[in-house]
Amino acid sequence: MKLRTLFALSSALLASYSSVSQDVTVVDGNDNVPLEFVYVSVDNSNFLTTDEKGEVNVTRLGSSSDTLIFQLSGYKTLRFWKGGLSRSTENVIALQNSNISINEIVVSAIKWEHKAENLPLQVEVIDRQSIAFQNPQTSADLLGQSNQVFIQKSQLGGGSPMIRGFATSRVLLVVDGVRMNNAIFRGGNIQNVLSIDPLSIQRSEILFGPSSVMYGSDALGGVMNFTTLTPQFAPSAGETRVNANAMLRTATANNERTAHIDFNIATNKFSSYTSISSSFFDDLEIGAFGDDFYARPTFQVRGDSSDFTANNPNPNIQVNTGYEQFNAMQKFKYRANDNVVWEFDYHYSRLSDVPRYDRLTQTRNGNLRFGEWYYGPQEWQMARLGYTFTEPVKAFDKLKFVGAWQRFNESRHDRNFNSDILESRFEEVDAFSFNFDFQKFFSQKTHLYYGLESVINNTYSQAYSENIMTGSIGLIQPRYPSGSMWQSHSAYTTLIADLGKRFTLTTGIRYSRVLVDMNFEQSLIALPFNVSNTNTGALTGSFGIAKEYGQNSRVYMNLGSGFRAPNIDDIGKFFELDDGSTVVPNAQLTPEYLYSAEIGIQQRVRESYEVELVGFYSFLDDAIDRRPTTLNGQDSIVYNGELLQVQSVQNVGSAYIYGASASFGADISRNWDMKASATYTYGEAEDGEPWRHVAPFFANVSVGYRYGRFRAQAYVNYNGEVTPARMAPSERGKSIYLTNNEGESYVPSWYTFNLKGTFRINEYVEVNAGVENIFDVRYRPYSSGITAPGRNFIVAVRAEL
Repeated sequence: MKLRTLFALSSALLASYSSVSQDVTVVDGNDNVPLEFVYVSVDNSNFLTTDEKGEVNVTRLGSSSDTLIFQLSGYKTLRFWKGGLSRSTENVIALQNSNISINEIVVSAIKWEHKAENLPLQVEVIDRQSIAFQNPQTSADLLGQSNQVFIQKSQLGGGSPMIRGFATSRVLLVVDGVRMNNAIFRGGNIQNVLSIDPLSIQRSEILFGPSSVMYGSDALGGVMNFTTLTPQFAPSAGETRVNANAMLRTATANNERTAHIDFNIATNKFSSYTSISSSFFDDLEIGAFGDDFYARPTFQVRGDSSDFTANNPNPNIQVNTGYEQFNAMQKFKYRANDNVVWEFDYHYSRLSDVPRYDRLTQTRNGNLRFGEWYYGPQEWQMARLGYTFTEPVKAFDKLKFVGAWQRFNESRHDRNFNSDILESRFEEVDAFSFNFDFQKFFSQKTHLYYGLESVINNTYSQAYSENIMTGSIGLIQPRYPSGSMWQSHSAYTTLIADLGKRFTLTTGIRYSRVLVDMNFEQSLIALPFNVSNTNTGALTGSFGIAKEYGQNSRVYMNLGSGFRAPNIDDIGKFFELDDGSTVVPNAQLTPEYLYSAEIGIQQRVRESYEVELVGFYSFLDDAIDRRPTTLNGQDSIVYNGELLQVQSVQNVGSAYIYGASASFGADISRNWDMKASATYTYGEAEDGEPWRHVAPFFANVSVGYRYGRFRAQAYVNYNGEVTPARMAPSERGKSIYLTNNEGESYVPSWYTFNLKGTFRINEYVEVNAGVENIFDVRYRPYSSGITAPGRNFIVAVRAEL
């Protein structure tokens, strides 16, 4: 009887304990500022996140005997017994800063939150705090400041990421679970990543290596997954919360003026988040110390009826590089019940006319070649509907659906020097996508992830020439056949299993079907075919093992395959190149396939030091690249009034790429920390020629200091030389490069010293300041057509309203 009474009393106490709401506030252990988006879990499978006040309700997360795990990039993981939480007073959890990332939570690898240490791959996380501290002007700069991705720029309003020897259409951009790559992503450098507002990003994850099992076509070099800021619910029923943030920033190298505001309105069931950013950039000023080749001594000016060359009063100012950008984002989130959440988002981005600087500095016969060359306004819109269902059923435990529509508008405009004819080409892509992703837990040790994806791209293209003196209009060859369609339909499954003794297996397969339909009957250039219909399939897979040794180290290896199906740009493009040749369509293209192996090790020493080493090897089969060809039996044709050699995009054989990366992090003391990273990549095509998108060796070393509300970081960026022997054939002879005494193109090494700091004046206001390229070095990164900024002072003020 006594035993039964004791059991009943214990049950009553436990029920009483469980019924009491348990709220936790997570703060920075250095300055007590609330931390947003902290992951809180019990078993690293069910996650909650803190809101803008650092608060989270953990009442329904596990039982009183469980241990809560608090994780945020840039902070030490903290474990806290749930039974130790107070039921009547505020629970405050303080996280300590750290450069150690072995316990990172990542989303991009399997499309659901998961511990990075169990996954057999390399992932880099860029969190919101890092973004605010570094103050990148664009999302391309954000990726570059990770020191894991190399960025190429042809103009100030540009930025093309390179990862493991791949770029452009061979790496994948994802925004809030929606693929951004479209049917006209080209093999040359692109700038679509600029459409993503860095001030609206919650976190970015860079997934290295082929990821076609989870993401399908294009994910050869890696995936850049951007998660934008999400609406937060009020923690309790009947409560309404309103919070806002604002920022003003300026930078001297291009006279940047950026303003940003965002605000969240939330109840316990419904929330709304709005973000607006506007930026103005003037012409970019380069460093004062370096080769005069990079200066801009003259520039083109249009007079009343002709062009003339004007002397630049300050050759360090790169005339015709400035542009403007506007971004807006609206999100709504509705929690129907504990298991159902609906989301609706709308994104809008617009860049003004962006001068193509590398083309505007080209010369012909001793004179500037172009009077005008600019990209017209680049617009991107995305409407996204999301649905999450978390009540377990037989087929799955969790379901996510994402349906999206995107519209891409871009154009190109060029006019030869002293010509009255301006040629304009316009492209529009409507992209529709549907994703179903499922999660099934067979046991605590075995998890299954599977899903379906459909993507449809409709492409429209038109072109005309205009006499800027008379206004007369003429037809010219469009870039693509208008009305073309690209489709991809696929299914995937991935299994993660705990094999015991801290071995974790991750393996998966995906089957994709890609269809491309193009009609060339309206082409102004005669082709040996009128239509191109492609219907191809690809089976890709991955297999990986991760082994953990205690809490301080892990070793992993994986084997994987990826593919890229030819898109509309590959098959159907008409385009004039810089080297006196033109690209014409090729209806015979087939997919290219990548086979890759990777091995990595992460080692933590005494909770304060961490080293990560990664090596990889990739073999690309049926590689897609440009090569000379013939059209109707001729190796040259008249295009835009000039006799040009004919080229097309072809399957040219194979290529191999290998490389290694190393990183080091140290929490030297409570106030001091250190980080370092280095990346080396080497690649060759089957014929022994260097592979185009292999970045030079690059490295970064930084030392940080924190004290109370103050934080500072000094760092050095280094890029190695690209010798003439390592210049890809497509890069040789380009006017953007220095040449040696033998007339061979090369890129010299360079390094910059930089300093940044931030001071939180109070709970609401923070000031950021920094100086980049302190010694005003004049340099130009590999493959870039614009010279990098000189000494650049940055000041930003952030306020929570």
